[in-house]
Amino acid sequence: MKTSPKNGNKITAASNPLIYPLDNMALIYPAIITHKQPMLFRLSATLSERINASRLQMALENILPRFPIMRTTIQHGLFWSYLKENFERPQLCSDFMMSFNYNVNKSGNYPFRLKAYNCRIALETSHLVTDGKGAIEFFRAILAEYFTQLGKEFKNYGDIIRPTTPFNTEEIEDLFQKKLADYGSQLPALRKGSAFREVAPSEPPPFLKVKQFTLPLDEVLDASHRYGVSLTELLVTLYTAAYQDRMFLLPPSARYRKAIRITTPANLRSIMASNTLRNFIGLVNMEIDPRLGVYSFKEILNDVHHSLRKELVAKRFLPFISRNIRSERHLLAAGIPLALKKPVLRRLHRTIMQQETSVLSNLGPINFPPEMAELIESVDFIPAAKPINRRDCGVISYKNQLTINFCRTCENDEVERYFYDHLCEQGLIPKVREFSNTVN
Repeated sequence: MKTSPKNGNKITAASNPLIYPLDNMALIYPAIITHKQPMLFRLSATLSERINASRLQMALENILPRFPIMRTTIQHGLFWSYLKENFERPQLCSDFMMSFNYNVNKSGNYPFRLKAYNCRIALETSHLVTDGKGAIEFFRAILAEYFTQLGKEFKNYGDIIRPTTPFNTEEIEDLFQKKLADYGSQLPALRKGSAFREVAPSEPPPFLKVKQFTLPLDEVLDASHRYGVSLTELLVTLYTAAYQDRMFLLPPSARYRKAIRITTPANLRSIMASNTLRNFIGLVNMEIDPRLGVYSFKEILNDVHHSLRKELVAKRFLPFISRNIRSERHLLAAGIPLALKKPVLRRLHRTIMQQETSVLSNLGPINFPPEMAELIESVDFIPAAKPINRRDCGVISYKNQLTINFCRTCENDEVERYFYDHLCEQGLIPKVREFSNTVN
């Protein structure tokens, strides 16, 4: 993709901008995001030196053309929304905390924000264009180019994408459509019934609270190895146990005795080899049914372990995604004007959210070449704020630090307290920090 020199607030380009249909996961987002609830998830890095804003702005402008799916803006057609190549100059923002009052749905606005404050760089991104894996690759590329703009050259950038890295068309492919649309004919049944969710009411935006736990990564891995499970399986078990504690301290009413269902995004690139930077995740649900009584820690761990291993097979959940894609292609759905689709999509989203208790998203380790890692002190991940299920959990590891962030839209923090207690029972004593959102 070629561009001509910058002019004013725009970057002039060819007269025919590229168009990208939204992938199956992104289709619902134009209907549910608003300027007060843009649903941006956040990656941030704290560097060893104060940020040079002008150099970071240059870095963003230099690297953005290499990520065409990020260099887009939303457009709303008669029947569907889509992404169009964007030539507005991206603007660096000051950073205090996660963004509200940013209209991702506005033509000309990018589906991400790059922000800086003191020694911190933050990237807030929408599922309109990418998932956690794609956001990590974009973020790593921005950081590498920023250090280049500061005059810091490294012998080896590893697999970090640079402005001169040859473009791979697979990066912008919609793998849902390419590989999954015609997968199989046997379709699994939909999960029925609402799940247990936080009983505290959601506060209106911009209310947001984040409680952060940090622990030595090697200690948590040792604990998971003692049980013969993965780190994600251990964390989901602790999270489920925390919600069970919360449930059984409520009045013994049938309306509270519902399945505790924790959803974990799975990176489909690990199942179907791909270099796509667009959304390519599947959702795995792990649940217990407290109507059968109180589950012990080991019972929950056993259920989570076997459920996750069973579900992480293509034959278990890819047909479900295939059905969603075929429904998207249905002539009746395709022929309904977008203005009439939006209320239906919003209702569908609410129904889906009511079938899960919460989401625990583990992005895994984020790595940099040794010379770069010396300049980056810590990395953080905060999931998008969602008012319906009121609380989600984001996990990321860097060097020997595991960071767990609980992002909630309600005042009540009892689930986090129970999670802390269960960590301590495993001999894991986290450092705790809590902070609130600031509108910016």
